[in-house]
Amino acid sequence: MHERYFNPGPRTGATIKTHAPDVAVEPLIRATPYEFKDPASIPPRNGPEPEPFDDDAVIIAPIRTELGRACELAEGGVRVVPVDRKTGRPLVMAEDATTDLDVIRKWWREFDRPIAVAVAIVEDNRTRYWTQSQASLISAKQFTLRDPSMIPKREWLYGNHLIRKFGSATIALGGVGKSSLETVEALALATQRSLLGITPRQRCRVWYWGEDPIEELERRFAAACIHYNISNEDIEGYLFVNSGRDCKIVIATQTRNGATIAEPVVDGLLATIRHHSIDVVIIDPFIKSHRVPENDNGAMDAVAETWIGIADAANIALELSHHSRKAGGAEVTVEHGRGAIALINACRSARALNSMTPEEAAKCGIEYRKGEYFRADDGKANMVLPAEKAIWYRLQSVALPNSPLGPSFPGGDWIGVATRWKRPDLTADVTATDFERVAAFIRIGNWRADPRPRTGSAMRWSRACPGSRSRPTRPRSKP
Repeated sequence: MHERYFNPGPRTGATIKTHAPDVAVEPLIRATPYEFKDPASIPPRNGPEPEPFDDDAVIIAPIRTELGRACELAEGGVRVVPVDRKTGRPLVMAEDATTDLDVIRKWWREFDRPIAVAVAIVEDNRTRYWTQSQASLISAKQFTLRDPSMIPKREWLYGNHLIRKFGSATIALGGVGKSSLETVEALALATQRSLLGITPRQRCRVWYWGEDPIEELERRFAAACIHYNISNEDIEGYLFVNSGRDCKIVIATQTRNGATIAEPVVDGLLATIRHHSIDVVIIDPFIKSHRVPENDNGAMDAVAETWIGIADAANIALELSHHSRKAGGAEVTVEHGRGAIALINACRSARALNSMTPEEAAKCGIEYRKGEYFRADDGKANMVLPAEKAIWYRLQSVALPNSPLGPSFPGGDWIGVATRWKRPDLTADVTATDFERVAAFIRIGNWRADPRPRTGSAMRWSRACPGSRSRPTRPRSKP
């Protein structure tokens, strides 16, 4: 076993550490987003004067207009030429297009006007020059209606919450149960077991990244494995856990030019996900994965879209755990997510967690203990109908055998493990006869318009319907 470190540099401050068997690991190189077909075979154009770029030329990819970008293209084997940045006219002959870095740098020193880099491409035996400033980067694509049976089915992995190529979010206040819930869901996906009432559609390799020390993450997973009787053999090769304390993932930082995406970190994430064939990535919490202002909608949109781009490129399901702002005692919804709303807009599924209130505990007929019960509500479900009812969970206390005196002694840690809990049905014991008795009492006579009850009528109603809070009254008979 060996360790591989990837450090994108001091500007991002991010380090990715992966563990892999003693096999060759694909180097974490920076991917280039530009692809050119046979650039070395581009013939020179005829005529002594280079022609300006035609509006109907083929657009292949956007290109930045710095000298460094020209050198980057040349190093990749692409023949480039300089063009006037304002007019777009080539400044050298077509046959002078080159990959020689010394020649390219000489052009940038010699020309006294602002210049840009262009790529020579051939269409209809004519050489044309592609530049970013002279062509629209958006083109309409003709839609062809194909056989619906040939359209791939959506790849849901866990209920209607996690789906490949998309992001999902969980919003809650601190201490409600986000991490406990996602810990058990990670184990359910890694083992393909219905631990919380949902059977994963396939067994998945899960990468869980949490902010707490690795020892605390081990405590949570160990307690959940004890409660659900999961062994190391059940999750070996299917569960990967990293702590944000020793494996920082920062995909964006704020500079004076705005939000800057750390492309080496993104490339490192993609390489690690592909190397381990990861199916689901859980980031807990989302705020630790970036260094941009939460209230900057544009910056948050860039971060969210980068994460969604990772999910799409790696064909994974992405779960982002996000804190909510203080709700002032009201229920938390997905709109209460801290900072800008761009994260929720980018996700296709979002849920909100809320702790049980004393009033809800009284209605359920159970003793209220703060933080023991919580529920998940669908707050955004773009691809399916929202669930009609909330899903309830209970945190079960599990003792770890980690006492300083030894495994057989008390004094170990107690860890809360999320379990599925069914809310009691208050009408479960009500029979058809009970309903008929109430209906018969209602049919006795005419009821007065005044909803305020009178003592005698209220007593008769309570005898017919014990426990009812709404007690209509019957008018007194006239003498």
